[in-house]
Amino acid sequence: MNIRSLHPNAIVKEQGLNGEIISNNPEDLIFRYITSPVKEYLCFCSIYTVFYLQISNIHFTFVGIILLIILRTVLKDIVKISTGIYTKPDAFGNTLYLQAKHFKEDGSVDLLPKPEICLDNKNEKHLLKTGDILFAAKGIKNFAAVFNGNIGNAVASSTFLILRINNQYISKILPEYLEWWLNHNVNQKSLKNLAIGSALPSISKAALQELEIIIPEMEKQKLVLKISELRKKESNYILEINKLRELLIQHKIFTSINI
Repeated sequence: MNIRSLHPNAIVKEQGLNGEIISNNPEDLIFRYITSPVKEYLCFCSIYTVFYLQISNIHFTFVGIILLIILRTVLKDIVKISTGIYTKPDAFGNTLYLQAKHFKEDGSVDLLPKPEICLDNKNEKHLLKTGDILFAAKGIKNFAAVFNGNIGNAVASSTFLILRINNQYISKILPEYLEWWLNHNVNQKSLKNLAIGSALPSISKAALQELEIIIPEMEKQKLVLKISELRKKESNYILEINKLRELLIQHKIFTSINI
């Protein structure tokens, strides 16, 4: 296949790594790879890569030849961004009111909320849909989280900006990939630099919608998410191992002085 025939400004990049371990942080490697400079919007790359993760005595290896088609654009071109609402809690509420306190810093749900507001004509149009991405624009925790409708009807508080993928891009980008992109430390740093205010920093809709995003092919997005998932598991395993090691050390110290 003549790759350049698909796009006159395509850049072809080949890199053979011969199976060596190329990074202790595969997720950052992927990020650097998909964000390599491209001309126009399309970049075709093939790379032979081996990713190696060691979690205690568990080994994960990814080997593959990857062909990428990359779209470089800005958020406003692929999503509709709206703001959450401010409302007072209702003891007889039937709808969830999602706030930053309900989430961990990585965007996962920490505390499942209880229904706090009543659905009416005013707030019904603000109901979240599965696949919506919540971005915490106010405060110091600027995480992104994908909404899952399995938790029930919900609206987002004014802390959040809500990103909904445009219909023409639904088949081209996974909500979870967009969540990963927004949560990546490189983009987090860029967004925090655009925050306004000191007591309660806030990232505006205008600033967020100009954030550049690079969209690889769907299989590559899935690979990125798989590596990210494994990195989280690795971190959890290491944390648990360190806790157990500390308990063991403290136990040995205690028993040694109580002979």
